[in-house]
Amino acid sequence: MDMSCSGQGDASPLLRVHKEFCPAVQAGQQADAHEFLVLHLEKLESEYLNRFGSELCSMDPSTRQTTPLHYSFEGRLRTQVECQDCCTTSTTSHAFTMLDLEVRHSKDVVQALHRFSQCDTVEFFYGTCKRSATAEKRVTIEKLPLNLLVRLERFAEDGCKIESNFNLVDKLDVSFCTTGRISSQMSLNAVIFHAGESTRSGHYYATVRNGNKFMKFDDDKVTAMSWSQVKRLRDTSYVLVYAQ
Repeated sequence: MDMSCSGQGDASPLLRVHKEFCPAVQAGQQADAHEFLVLHLEKLESEYLNRFGSELCSMDPSTRQTTPLHYSFEGRLRTQVECQDCCTTSTTSHAFTMLDLEVRHSKDVVQALHRFSQCDTVEFFYGTCKRSATAEKRVTIEKLPLNLLVRLERFAEDGCKIESNFNLVDKLDVSFCTTGRISSQMSLNAVIFHAGESTRSGHYYATVRNGNKFMKFDDDKVTAMSWSQVKRLRDTSYVLVYAQ
């Protein structure tokens, strides 16, 4: 679709490609936008790797993780657990492509990230102590992806929508929740919104940054929006995309 102006766009070419590319979800079928996004990213990566054919089998795991999708969206989380009895520290690291952040008790993504990376007291079994002991656990971002995907936990276990005044933040410095406090400025490039009361009903639409304004994609309608207009949609924000 042309993002240079507002109006209507013909989505039929996209739907034809989508039908072949992702047959698990068909046009008109109720689906979660977060699951839809993850499904497409996995399919894109699979299609890219399939181009290597037999060469893929000879690649080591680290090489197979150098696809454009990994490069653009994959980061690493570092989990550190310290026993309060023997002071033994256990550190692990694992890859992620999306952060899940709580909207309850958080006014914006900055506060939600603070809660995500704060120290928690947990019960942990240590071989040194040979028993369960109280420990402090903290998760930090060890490697920041070029594009940080954030899913806001908008839905309760029963599927009902969690209404919350969650302010949208245009510029984000995530150094406070990174390992070693790596300085990194990120900008909000896109937002997926959910209008509705639960996972069983509603409507998804998105805004994407285009220069100094945003374009709203709502089915076949494309509308230019200012940042102040985007901010007013804060109560329905669902997935945030930040870019370095």
